[in-house]
Amino acid sequence: MRLRKRQSGFSLVEVMVALIVVSIGMLGIAKMQALAMASTGSARMRSLASITAASLGSAMRANRAYWGSTVASFTATVSTAGVVSTSDSGLNSTIAGGPSSSCNTTATPCTALQIANYDLWDWSKTVTAVLPNGTTTITCNNPVLNTNPGSCKISISWTENRISGDNTTNTTQLQNTGATNYILWVDP
Repeated sequence: MRLRKRQSGFSLVEVMVALIVVSIGMLGIAKMQALAMASTGSARMRSLASITAASLGSAMRANRAYWGSTVASFTATVSTAGVVSTSDSGLNSTIAGGPSSSCNTTATPCTALQIANYDLWDWSKTVTAVLPNGTTTITCNNPVLNTNPGSCKISISWTENRISGDNTTNTTQLQNTGATNYILWVDP
């Protein structure tokens, strides 16, 4: 009678199956990492938009002489070209040139309009530097004198890339989403 030797170790087929299972698991981990990185980038942009909008809101509250007592409703747009106001040309400036008037001497203190112009110019440099294709629209309503100081809406738009998934084909791809918005209401 012949005794069979017991087999020890793994066969080649078992090793190949184990490698396939491990590689599929690693691909899943890589996909989760890519989605996490894309979400982190999106959260970063939203945080920057929130911080910059709050910064302008604080500057508006600090200059209530201008923002809290504007005579008429107005809109100002901030982009890479600078600040353009359709209602108050005193706010207009370019990013490169800066505010049109200078009032840094003690002999001629700044007016509320000049301070608002400088604040918007300085703020526009920050927004265009930190947000890709960042544009902002500031809309202030007409205050009712002695009863309602009015309010302003700061709407920031920028473009960001996201990873989109397609469940039917089980694929992901980088996608440019166009504009993402952040809105802050301020009562100066």
